[in-house]
Amino acid sequence: MPPSDDLCVPDGTRLLHVGPHKTGTTSVQHAFHTSRPALARQGIAYAGADSQPMVQVQTLVDAYTDRDVVGSAKTLRPWKSFAREVRRSRARCVVVSSEFFADARPAAIERAVDDLGGGSGPWAERSGSSGLHVVVTLRPIAGLLASQWQQYVQSGLRADLDTWLTAMLHEADTTRLTPTFWWRHRHDRLVERWAAAVGTDHVTVVVADRRRPDHLLRVFEQLTGAAEGTLSAEDDLANRSLSWSEVELIREFNRQFTKAKLPKHMHLQAMRLGAARYLQARPRDASEPKVRAQQWALDEAAGIGAEMAGAIAASGVRVVGDLADLATTPEAGDGVAPTEVSTRLAAAAAMGVLHASGMTEPYRDPDELPVRPVPTRHVVRLGRARLRRKAKQVLSGDDDANG
Repeated sequence: MPPSDDLCVPDGTRLLHVGPHKTGTTSVQHAFHTSRPALARQGIAYAGADSQPMVQVQTLVDAYTDRDVVGSAKTLRPWKSFAREVRRSRARCVVVSSEFFADARPAAIERAVDDLGGGSGPWAERSGSSGLHVVVTLRPIAGLLASQWQQYVQSGLRADLDTWLTAMLHEADTTRLTPTFWWRHRHDRLVERWAAAVGTDHVTVVVADRRRPDHLLRVFEQLTGAAEGTLSAEDDLANRSLSWSEVELIREFNRQFTKAKLPKHMHLQAMRLGAARYLQARPRDASEPKVRAQQWALDEAAGIGAEMAGAIAASGVRVVGDLADLATTPEAGDGVAPTEVSTRLAAAAAMGVLHASGMTEPYRDPDELPVRPVPTRHVVRLGRARLRRKAKQVLSGDDDANG
């Protein structure tokens, strides 16, 4: 169905966008973040200080293991502080967006719903609002295979595309590779988990329209009651997909990094928040091939997409867009990865690592590529949480970056 004025949530609502990954989340978050003054004039608050509260949400998600054992109060401090900000806001609508909510286990979901206020808060008390409304944005599963693989590579995955696709589509019940993939991207079950926590009448599924790049932004304007045009899309070079050559360079880095037995948080800073971001901020070399899955993988993913569409349609949640689009496929590739990279590309990656170290900050040119060092306290905090979860995964045989 097309967007309509009927989408607007009641005053006092906290609108929680839970992703999942690779469904237009970055564009939505960037638009809300850069439009804060215009939104505030309309009584809408975008929670947090950055484009998304990644550290705070991952703190919550990481505090609950597969057995739903809560972490220490100290571990949860960043999340609790963020949730307090959301609850105390006097805006008529508070928007929270992070795709990392899609990683949450049921106990973490329950905690998020409770901590974000349910039916409490200044506006909710005056308006009688039910408090929380969850938005899930979706795109075809076949269309996000390649982009999600390269995202895992940025996080340390060493497996090539074909190995990873085979594991996800043929060995999902036994593989140790990227166990978060189907937890995030079995979209019907993702919707079911959140609907169980807030009720089906408080969940909206938005299927992205590839024919209309601004579709998601227009829907979010109508959900929040913002004037049309308040949220604007900008060309975000730093969020472009990596070329296959760039991904293969990072995969080789991952192999060398693992061989050196260096700590995980160092990879986070040097590669994912350093070299990978630097590479994304450079114009794509037209000679570098795009990452494309083979036809067999796209066909199998399309079948899964059709199953998910049917389950979502039967769930009773509100749907904006065409669920049939979840079964469509992009252009296929031949599955042949490049075996060599240019010296220019290798040098760009090295510069990204150098920038991530912070050593270049005193000499930085204001016109240079938009890469900044990550504050050490954030890296240490996130690194420690990741290391704790990693240790539990290794002990249980569940290794996200295995391969």
